[in-house]
Parts: sequence; C-alpha cells; structure tokens
Amino acid sequence: MTLEDRKLLFKDLCSRLPYDVCGEGEYEEEADYEHPFGRLERSVGHIDGIDHIGFDDGEIYVTIEGIPCELSTVKLYLRPMETMTMTEVKEFENLTNGLFENGSSEEIWDTVVDWMNEHHLDHRHMIEKGLALPPTHSMYVKFGWMDTKVVSVEHKDKL
Repeated sequence: MTLEDRKLLFKDLCSRLPYDVCGEGEYEEEADYEHPFGRLERSVGHIDGIDHIGFDDGEIYVTIEGIPCELSTVKLYLRPMETMTMTEVKEFENLTNGLFENGSSEEIWDTVVDWMNEHHLDHRHMIEKGLALPPTHSMYVKFGWMDTKVVSVEHKDKL
C-alpha cells in the first residue's frame, strides 16, 4: 500500500468513525489456548465497529474489540454511489436545498461529506482503488439500503 493510499484510507476512516464503520481487517490472535504450541496466527475478521485508532512504531493501527489491526489490512464496506435509493436522493436534495445558495463552501462540504459518510457511500472512490469493499447483499438488507429503486448512473452524476 502506497503512502498516498494509507493517508486516504486514514482520512476516510477517521471521517466515518461516528457512523458505525464496518469492514474487514487482519489481526493476530492465539490459534488455540490449549495447544502446547499455541502461536499467533493472522486471521481476517469482520469489523462491526472500531474502538480506537492509534499510532505505534511508525504504524497506524485500529483496534476492533481490543484487537489491533494494521491500517494497511483494513478494508471498509462502502456503497457505490449508484446504489443510492430514491429515498436517499430525496433526503439529500432536502438537506442541500438552499445550502448551495446560502452556505459557505466549508459548510457545504461538511454537510455533504457527513451525510455521505453516514450513508456509507463511496464518495472518494475507495472501492476502485482497492481500499474498500462493496457491501454484501445481507448488509443491504440489514441496513435498509434496498427500500426503493436505486438511482440510475445518469442521475447520480447530477449529485
């Protein structure tokens, strides 16, 4: 992972922390506590929430349920922009109605990015860069992202 990719992943992860981040990460854990040759082995685990982001020995890491994962092994589940539902499009339009005419550029940026982060949308194209994963079908159902028709690619470009 390049330094530029690490910075982008760190920036994106930090901005999503208030919104129940989910994804995958590699971590080390005891293979078998009863085994006489108990050793640490690398595992890939599902992340339902991140407890902490830290810095140690020049490496950024996150902890998931107290288990540290190197940042370079973490891949968030993010939704491609074209998976926005019509309900979300209407919500976004209501949120930004008047904001572009009356708000400062900083206020507009914060409002739009926070809303997209809350809805787990991939506005930084992390999936294309290999830094994130698209959600599984069960995640769409669990989080209610399938409530109505999704936005067409043509409409998405207007957002």
